Amino acid sequence: MSPNDPSVFWNDSIDYLKHVNISYVYEIIKKSTELNSKLIEDLKVRFESESAEMPFCNLGDVDLDDLENDLPEGWTLRREKTDLKPGEALVVLAVIDYSAERYFDVDDYKEVEIVAYDLGGCYPLSVGSDENPFMEDYQTSASDKTISLVYCEEEGTVDTAFSCPIEKFSDSCNEWREFIDSIQI
Repeated sequence: MSPNDPSVFWNDSIDYLKHVNISYVYEIIKKSTELNSKLIEDLKVRFESESAEMPFCNLGDVDLDDLENDLPEGWTLRREKTDLKPGEALVVLAVIDYSAERYFDVDDYKEVEIVAYDLGGCYPLSVGSDENPFMEDYQTSASDKTISLVYCEEEGTVDTAFSCPIEKFSDSCNEWREFIDSIQI
């Protein structure tokens, strides 16, 4: 096989999806004053009962365009737009694991619709079809929580402005609030 053979990349992509996991919850905020310690505490509580666990793509490792181009026959990718409007932001509480263990064989699945949701350059992947390779046995051990501020400055685009360990949020809160005020229309 040559290095340009798509199956080589696909194997790398599948390997990547088998070893990454994101668990997250988020809240949309419309005003900088909504970004406070109460919101962070609420997200922590929600994280314990509501967080979804799934593999992800991102702009730095495996890009969605590459993944889409190299999907096996019968698999599709649907990109979900964010619900953010210009001037709004998502506050995301997440645990990202680059050493997860997820087991599935591509050949066992014939028609899979992968759904990617944009969290500012990180794309959690869920499945919108009956066949779901991501729900097979998996293990994740990461526990370091991060807080990220994902914002929308113009319709249809989102980006991550800031990210930090949850323990450092109080040090960054005022800077994040100033940023939210700067993007508001």
